This record gives sequence, C-alpha cells and structure tokens, in this order.
Amino acid sequence: MMRNLFHFISLAVVMFFGLESVAAADTFRIRLTGARCADDPACHNRFHPAIKPVITVKPGDTVIMETRDAFDGQITATSTAADVIPTFLGGPLNLNLVHPLTGPVAVQGAEPGDLLVVHIVDIIQDDFAYTINVPGFGFLRSEVPGPAILHWDIKGDVATSRDLPGVRIHAEPSMGTTGIALSVAKTEEVFQREHELARSLSASTSLPGVAGSCWSQTRTTRYRQTYAGMAGRSSADACARSPRARTRGTSTSSS
Repeated sequence: MMRNLFHFISLAVVMFFGLESVAAADTFRIRLTGARCADDPACHNRFHPAIKPVITVKPGDTVIMETRDAFDGQITATSTAADVIPTFLGGPLNLNLVHPLTGPVAVQGAEPGDLLVVHIVDIIQDDFAYTINVPGFGFLRSEVPGPAILHWDIKGDVATSRDLPGVRIHAEPSMGTTGIALSVAKTEEVFQREHELARSLSASTSLPGVAGSCWSQTRTTRYRQTYAGMAGRSSADACARSPRARTRGTSTSSS
C-alpha cells in the first residue's frame, strides 16, 4: 500500500442521450485535510447515495485528488508486526478506517445508464509503502495466520525493503478503489442480494462485504466481528445515519 498518492484524473463522459460539452475544460484539486478520513470533509469510506459530492465537474475537466493509503495512515515507516493486529484480536489496527476515498465527484449532466469514461493521467507516489498481513482478515488468513509487515522504500520506479535484503521490485502505483454511486433503490437491491447470499452460506465462509452494515461483516469459525453497530436498522438507513454519510456522497472516488 502506498501513501498519499496524487491522482490526476481527466473526466471524459460518453453519453448515449445527446449530452454535449461546449464549455472550456477546468482543473480542480481536492486536498487532504485532517489526520484521518473522519476529519476530512472530502473523504469517506463507503459507497452510498446519501453521501454528497464535494465538487461538480463538466465532461472534459481534470481533477487532481490527494489520497490516503488503504489503512488511513495507521501504518507508518516505524510500524511493527504488533501494529497490524486488529482491534477485535486485541491489537491497535482499526479496520473500520479501511479504504478512505477521496471525493465524491459529480459529473454535470450525467444520468443513470450513461457510460462514464475516466482517464487516469498520472499517479504520483509517496516514497514509503508497505505490505501487511492482518490476522483474521483477508483471503490468506488461513495460510499466514500471524501478523507480518514489510516496509518498502521507493526511489523512482524501484522499491526495496530492509525486511527483504537484496530484493528489488518494480514500483507500480495503482488507483486503488474507485467507483460510482448507485441509486437508493439499487443499493437496497444489492443489500438484499447479499443478505440472501449470507443466509445461504456456512459460518466458515468469508464474504468481502456482508449486508447488514455500510462496511463489512466477516464471519469465520474462530470469530465474528460486526462493524458500526447497525443491527436493527435497514442497511440504507444505517448508512444514511452514520456520521460520515450525513455530509458526504458518492459519485466517483479514489483511494
């Protein structure tokens, strides 16, 4: 995971219903503020239509996004394996902070059913990155049960790690997570589908996102951790009532 990437995004929108752009293109910048996503009005970590866009752009505009790493600054160059143990196993790593998203960005004139074409112009990476294994989290938890961390130093397009002496790998930055907003009706449809899927699976099955909260629930035979304390409310209502969802929205976001 690389920290504080800058994403240069040119928004070109292909519309099937006659949308035309005649205005001159503009450039916008969404800056990081605050130590954590929760402190930043231009950051959220879930996709839900109740979260409002921070800017609105025209087709052809460019947006420069300052972004956060996947664990929202919890992992640093001085972090140890003990720092990647999650809170539900007694450690300090808060998984509720995972995947902070910069945005959202609304595209002027876009309608449901339109195709949005986004050009990634450039990604400027930080000079520090990390690889971690979080116990009880992710698809390799049965293969690598204990906590582990690799610290990467990035110079140009080469990454090296003091934890892997003599190893050099190509540094290849990526967009991370990006997506578009669903309607309230479509969001409820997704939650219902996930509820039905969750009921059909055994308790030892792990899902990337089990309905019942805006974030995910992960179920295994060893533990069950439910985030956000949203039991007893519909998923869409829970998202809309969450502190972040009340003031932020989802159109196009990056992390």
